[in-house]
Amino acid sequence: MFQIPISRTLSRTIHQRNLCGPSNSLGRLTLRSIDLMKEAKVIPLFPTSNVFFPGEFSRLYVFEPKYKLLMKSLDNSKPVIGFVRQPSPNEKEEFFPMMTDWDSATVGCLAEVLSHSKGVEGKEIVKLRFNERFSVHDAAREYVGYWRGTVQRLTDNTVSPSELQHALILSRTVSTLLNEYAKLAIGHDSKVFNRFQIRHNAVVTKGLVPFSFWVAMQIKAALPSTEENKSICQSLLEVTSVSTRLEHASSLLSQIIEQERRDQQIHQAFCEEQVTQQFPLDKPMDLLKTTDLDDL
Repeated sequence: MFQIPISRTLSRTIHQRNLCGPSNSLGRLTLRSIDLMKEAKVIPLFPTSNVFFPGEFSRLYVFEPKYKLLMKSLDNSKPVIGFVRQPSPNEKEEFFPMMTDWDSATVGCLAEVLSHSKGVEGKEIVKLRFNERFSVHDAAREYVGYWRGTVQRLTDNTVSPSELQHALILSRTVSTLLNEYAKLAIGHDSKVFNRFQIRHNAVVTKGLVPFSFWVAMQIKAALPSTEENKSICQSLLEVTSVSTRLEHASSLLSQIIEQERRDQQIHQAFCEEQVTQQFPLDKPMDLLKTTDLDDL
């Protein structure tokens, strides 16, 4: 079973603390993702029913006029869009927000536009890479229809050496669970499973933060696409503690593994029942017998 290693940067930091002891410069460590928003900035916002995590790639098909205008408004030197989850309206709720009310989440993920091309039937194809979390300070709808808001870069909290060691232990547990689920779900296809293992190994060597978000992506892919599960993914995105995110991931993966085992047992029992019905064990050749002369 693959075990998550300590990345070179983190192991060097721990070694320095063990030699020098806590100090003003090394007493605490901030686990940060890519630094794209040092200060609050105004960006276009794209409410969506999905949740995206740092490290994801996605493709967006733009056909509404307001979002085509949004694409034209982007800074060519660094085109970015903020994606935030907008829950689907609950039919039982009596209150429906006005079109000028911001009813989406206050934490989202910043996407960098990798390419923007024309598609068929007037659609535009946008390839995106999600890099950074942000919190929404305020948002307003532009007169042309799309949203724009002031956002601030969201990072994980600082951690002490003991908290960091705890996060590393959790990461190994999560890594084992993720491999266990992969064996259940895709173990029958050696080529796909080997690709997963290679990708898994490549991600965990980058450090705890990319690993914890990559695990969140795998959990999102494993869960059915329901509003409840999207809320679970949103909570993983909003957590600002690596240990807490890994604890949630460990609990979710355990539940997913149990459900996958139950589903496979039910499927196997159903298949065995179908075979038994088609070919009774006491007289397996009866289905081949016939008295119809046209079949002779």
